Amino acid sequence: MLLGWSPRGEREFYTLKELEEVFDLEGLSKSPSVFDIQKLNWFNAEYIRKLSPERFLELATPWMAKVLDPQKYDFKRLAELLQGRTEVLNQLPGMIRFLAEQPEFSDELYVNKKQKSTLESAKAALTAALPLLEGIGDWTEAELHDRVMEAIPGLGMKNGQFLWPLRIAISGQMSTPGGAFEIAYLLGRDETLRRLRASLERL
Repeated sequence: MLLGWSPRGEREFYTLKELEEVFDLEGLSKSPSVFDIQKLNWFNAEYIRKLSPERFLELATPWMAKVLDPQKYDFKRLAELLQGRTEVLNQLPGMIRFLAEQPEFSDELYVNKKQKSTLESAKAALTAALPLLEGIGDWTEAELHDRVMEAIPGLGMKNGQFLWPLRIAISGQMSTPGGAFEIAYLLGRDETLRRLRASLERL
């Protein structure tokens, strides 16, 4: 919010007491005040990033609980993934709703030039991913990462060609708080495999 007055110098943050000390009439502008929502969100994001992980989890939990069952999902891990991506807390339900229910999505999301992913390569990747993930019993991020990364070279694919379509298939989102391994862990084994089978069948 630009209130028509600014202090001299480059400093961004002041306490109320410090503002009282530096205020003078020469800093007043003749232009009307402007409410700058982008700058306000930036300030808020900076504040959120400076919170301790424990405090962010405390603040984020009521918002995450609006769309996710705290007994079913690892809120601590989810908060770790979300803290650096959050500008305002009321964004959180929209950012994680896909975990509760996979949205409808276009198969064009599988196409990504940077990751060298096409519809054909995506189908090949998901076909290979299904039996690979079905064989993982210890459903942790570390185990998912190690087993998948170990298998990719033998499939003749680049990492992005395999991981991009896998994340799309289980999330239905272009952007997610975390990659394929984090999303698969948060969803759990049964839901990940269910979504993967459904996405592969549609593709």
